[in-house]
Amino acid sequence: MSATVVSGSLVCACPAGTEVDGLSCAVCERGTFSDGAVSISCTSCPFGAATSTVRSTSADECACPSNSALVAGRCVCLAGFESTLLQPGDACAACGIGTFKADRDSSACAACPRGASTADVGAMARSDCVCPAHSSLTADGAACECDAGYTGVLSERGDECVPCAAGTFKPLPGPALCDACLSGATTADVAALSDAECQCRPGSYPERTAGGGVMSCWVGYRVG
Repeated sequence: MSATVVSGSLVCACPAGTEVDGLSCAVCERGTFSDGAVSISCTSCPFGAATSTVRSTSADECACPSNSALVAGRCVCLAGFESTLLQPGDACAACGIGTFKADRDSSACAACPRGASTADVGAMARSDCVCPAHSSLTADGAACECDAGYTGVLSERGDECVPCAAGTFKPLPGPALCDACLSGATTADVAALSDAECQCRPGSYPERTAGGGVMSCWVGYRVG
């Protein structure tokens, strides 16, 4: 295809979808277009966008990758997806399990608070991060911790909180181990919250403190 001399000048122009290449016209490559009746050069699509074929003749043929949108003149990934879209062919990938992304931008997915995770990929909000059963977020929201009556260290996905065994108790949330009842005492069930649930085993009797609490249990017979 030959270039055309415009108005007798030395400026050459080519049909839409092509650009001047010396004394001939070259096809606009993918990711570019030229839309004039006579064109000098191809124009690049917005950052991150591309055309599906060569010889594109309109900016309307420039499309952002799947799961992205045109924002402020460039393609950015939607909420729940990440990529910088720096190179041709780059795609937006769903945020992995345990991560989320709330905005349409080029940022990376953020990790859930320590110990928390998401039910699926592509999470779009921090509220999609859920602590394991029998645990909740710390006051500062930075991590999950086991509830009172349960123990465990929640540092990785899959970690869990287990109930304090019979004969033990835990009054406060956190990673601490369960405390044991006094010798000879036990609890009626697992996940006890305080030493008030510790009772002497059948056949033993409590030795109480001045305040009425159980100090120890002893086996034998009471006189009188």
